[in-house]
Parts: sequence; C-alpha cells; structure tokens
Amino acid sequence: MSNILKRLNNAANGKKELRKPDEDYYTPPLPEHSPMVNTITETRFEPKQHPQPTNPTKDSVLTPDVKFVGEIEFSKSLTIYGYVKGSIKTDGTLLLEEGSDINASINANTLTIRGNFQGNITAKKNIKLLSNAVISGTIKSRSIQVEDGVTFIGEAEISTK
Repeated sequence: MSNILKRLNNAANGKKELRKPDEDYYTPPLPEHSPMVNTITETRFEPKQHPQPTNPTKDSVLTPDVKFVGEIEFSKSLTIYGYVKGSIKTDGTLLLEEGSDINASINANTLTIRGNFQGNITAKKNIKLLSNAVISGTIKSRSIQVEDGVTFIGEAEISTK
C-alpha cells in the first residue's frame, strides 16, 4: 500500500500521524474525540448598542461652517452660529449667536438673537434681542427685551394672547 493510502486509512481509523516538515506534505493530528466533519455552532448576534449622550440636556449646535437650507424642527434647545435659510419650529429655546445669518420663518417658545436675522418670528413666551443683533422682519410675542445696540427694521406685535 502506498504511503498516501496508509495515511488515509490511519486517519479514518483515528490513528495519529505526524510527518516531518521536510517531507512532501504534513498531516496535522486530529483530536481523538472529534469527528472528521466540522461542526457548526449557533452564534447569536446582539443588536449594536449606540452610545447615549453623556449630557442629554446640552444644547444642539449648528457651528459657523454649517450652511443649512430647509426645515428644522426640535424640542429642546438649539444654538446656531452658521447660516440657515428656510423655517425653524420648536417648543424649546432657540439662540441665534453672533455671526449667525438666518433668513427664515421662526416659530419658537423662547428666542434669543445676537446675530443677523431676516424673516418672520412668532415666539410663544419671549424674545430677547441682544446687542449687535440685526433684525429685519416681523416679530410677534408676549414679551420682548431689547438691549442697546440692536438694529431692528420691521414690525413688532406684543400681545398677551
């Protein structure tokens, strides 16, 4: 019997056989208790857990390099340093920081403006216009606070309704 047939016969009968590395091929030993066929084991995959924010009450921010065109809706608070054209709607707080350039229709609970704004504003509670703010448009709110240095061109309607 040839060497190959002997080796196959020995492997089938569960006999271990090692060959020297300098020979034609090397047959690794099989574990004594394992079958010659691979066994498929069941693997369960758990859904990936996404990290939770460390401070969930922290403001969302649109940085100065952001240029956004469209509709923005949110529920907590948002600070904008960049450019927005479109509409902004929230039951929360909106802060338009110095350097921001906004051309939009805004419907918010509270609003603070320190940047440039053009459009229509409706605020359920109040609006704060801080120094260096430039506003062109219509404002409707229950109360408005205006600091020195604000430029406002347009109409304002203050009503307790």
